[in-house]
Amino acid sequence: MSLTSVIDIRVDSDESSSTAYPRHRKRKWHTKVATGCLKCKSRRIKCSEEKPQCHKCLKLGMPCPGYKVPVARIFELEPSPNPVFETDLEWSRHQYFVNVGSKILATFQLNSLLFWSRLAPQLGQRHAAVRHSLTALGALQAPLHSVPPDRLQPRPRYEISALAISQMQKSMHIIRTADPTSVPVEVFLTCCMLFLAQQFWIEKTSSAPTHVLAANRIVQESLSRGGSQLPKEFADIFIPSLNELINQLCTFSDGFPPPGSGLPVDHHLDFDVKQIGAVSDKTTAIDAIDRLLKCVIRATSGPRIPQTLKRKIPLAFEALDHKLQELHAADILPRDGYDWTHLHLHLLVARVMFYTLDSSNEAGLDDFLADFSLIVADCKKLVEMDIHNPPLKSLNTHLGVLPPLFFAATRCRQWGVRHEALQLLHDARVSERGWTSCIAFTIAKFVVDQEEDILNVLAEDYEADQVIRRIRLHSIKLSNDSHQAFVFTPEKFQGNPLALVSVHGNALSQKRKAQLAREFKYSETVFLHDAPGPGQPRLLEIFTETGEELPFAGHPIIGTAHYIFNFLEKINYDPASRDTQKQTTTLLTKAGRIPIFYNPYRGVAACAVPTNFHIHSKHVDIEKIITTQPQVQIVPTIDKERGRSFPLVSIVKGMTFVLVDLTDNPEIFGALQAGKSPEVELDPQWSPSFVGCMYYRVLAKSEAPGEPAIHNVQARMISHGIEDPGTGSACCALSCYLSLNAPSEKRPSDQTKKPTKASAAPSTGAEATGESDLVKKAEDLKLGETKTERKVFGIQQGAEMGRLCTIAVEVDVKNEADGKKSITNVVLSGRANMMLKGELIGN
Repeated sequence: MSLTSVIDIRVDSDESSSTAYPRHRKRKWHTKVATGCLKCKSRRIKCSEEKPQCHKCLKLGMPCPGYKVPVARIFELEPSPNPVFETDLEWSRHQYFVNVGSKILATFQLNSLLFWSRLAPQLGQRHAAVRHSLTALGALQAPLHSVPPDRLQPRPRYEISALAISQMQKSMHIIRTADPTSVPVEVFLTCCMLFLAQQFWIEKTSSAPTHVLAANRIVQESLSRGGSQLPKEFADIFIPSLNELINQLCTFSDGFPPPGSGLPVDHHLDFDVKQIGAVSDKTTAIDAIDRLLKCVIRATSGPRIPQTLKRKIPLAFEALDHKLQELHAADILPRDGYDWTHLHLHLLVARVMFYTLDSSNEAGLDDFLADFSLIVADCKKLVEMDIHNPPLKSLNTHLGVLPPLFFAATRCRQWGVRHEALQLLHDARVSERGWTSCIAFTIAKFVVDQEEDILNVLAEDYEADQVIRRIRLHSIKLSNDSHQAFVFTPEKFQGNPLALVSVHGNALSQKRKAQLAREFKYSETVFLHDAPGPGQPRLLEIFTETGEELPFAGHPIIGTAHYIFNFLEKINYDPASRDTQKQTTTLLTKAGRIPIFYNPYRGVAACAVPTNFHIHSKHVDIEKIITTQPQVQIVPTIDKERGRSFPLVSIVKGMTFVLVDLTDNPEIFGALQAGKSPEVELDPQWSPSFVGCMYYRVLAKSEAPGEPAIHNVQARMISHGIEDPGTGSACCALSCYLSLNAPSEKRPSDQTKKPTKASAAPSTGAEATGESDLVKKAEDLKLGETKTERKVFGIQQGAEMGRLCTIAVEVDVKNEADGKKSITNVVLSGRANMMLKGELIGN
């Protein structure tokens, strides 16, 4: 056969086969993507990927279901059958931990968010031991949201629920009886962490080291076998979290690590030093600086620095400095940039602290005058960058300039450098980690003044620019007179904090007052002006932490009253008239004149609230409340609140509150968090206004013979992203509303009312019955007569924040003959205690 015939035969065969089996149309090739909408992916077509809805779905007239949220590969596990829960309560507690409790635990431990929020719940879907432990943690955490305030004092101790105990026992039983070869290693490790969290939650920390050491032993054994038993993706998340936990225990637990544990005594210091070598970018560099500062403080706070650590920390200085030079050479850290200056500053501070903090010889500080000058220069550069060119700052974590400036001002022995640091503290006007430049400057200035006063009385042979002695911070004793108060509580560090500034003349402008209020960062800051003359009222201005001026606020008025009567107009009380003696004066506010009173024996201040109580016509639906508290949607009892609406009331013009009654739903009351205020519609001429949300629960009344009944209320006030521990204006608004919407009660004086002449003589039979009916009708026909009724409210607020406030409100209600009620008087009262006194330098 020739080649031509072969070709012909092949052509013929191809033609015949193409006739018998027609060729399918070839689809156009395109790149597959995993980011399309769910509908297009199910139809196996390319999605146009417009958001929020793609055009292909809209073109077909169907709603686009949206896009799948990408997750890490470790979490893309095959779905397992839903775990079996014996009761609905178990399921709800498990869901509570997954959605809420896991985030709470992650805030207490570094590098643990993925473990608590993803890894542990995923393992709980497949292993009963983990699931029971998660349910136990949820059962321990959830009841804290509904603990009565009286059980939160003095410490939050509560009974452990039977569900939590049973779930812990089930989990431990499974782990103890399980065959080690049949249970994955990650289950044992996860249970160790869960058992540890349970022990911390019930405040039994004695067994915490046991669980940590068990987890560490399992990890070391697995790694010694080549790590084959421990999944790499699990180890990448779990091991850093475990190392941070060991580091915390070494720092804060006595006797850890114990002998024979395999961990060195200075493990925590060694661990932090090793982390410094992992610097690869700006973020890890700032973390390394933070760790290095902690190492220095730990090493210099003990009685003696270990020799091994003395060698390691200087090597860490050199290694970190070399890493920063490498980042600079790679153009990651420009030398004139904010980040380089920031990192170089704190590396310099750490080096000076390491070589000086443990030294008893103050003269050794003179060897670091050049370093102190560089510290002040870097701080000045950072402050100028913050003011003139903020975008140059790219690091999210900021160690700040206040600690270095404070360190230079109080440790440097050269007069010019330390006063330059003081001036920078005064001009910085920043707030960092609970410190403000005002507070840091005041304390540093006090130290400098004391040292220079001592210098002036020493021998004249010493040079004026050398400080011979220093006063340590722990020996400073501030005066008991204070301009910082804790209101609605007799205890320090409880109640609602208040900053009070005494203004002499026109020393402060309105703009500067708003700046100071933002600097203090308290819920309210008040400015009290001097009285024009004896017996004349004082002007009081109230500013919020955002710089907004308020017409009235309850806790600033009470705190100011305590300050005036304890420091400005203090008198000695007479024991013979201790219950009746009181002091009075008047404050001028934007809401009008406010009389204030003080009983020096009882230590209680009160004020007559300038009431202009108003109930708005539009109520607030529960849906608007839920938008500000989205976490309550997972609470099982949320369905009880569907369809409800809540009143909107104003105590004065400019102070408005939504009153949300949760008396029958303590679960939602306990699940509240700091959030925004709901959107409301005010009546005409009542806006603009501050709007807050007052959640409350009416508790049982307290009654005593001869005294009016006290209506006990538990409340929480949330607005503008914060929760206020004690809000006098909101409590007054709530008390007025409850007084107008509660049934009338007999006053104690009504129960001892003298009999009328018609009823004084005893009578019997029909004559007596008829006469009593006539008397009753005569009493009912006293048209035009009004009766005043006083209601007393005891409101507890801030218990969930650990700052319990006890607020008393007395409301006088006028009952008209036609059945209408009106508010005549409102009196707010409470205790307070003063703590700090400061001085503003300049205006």
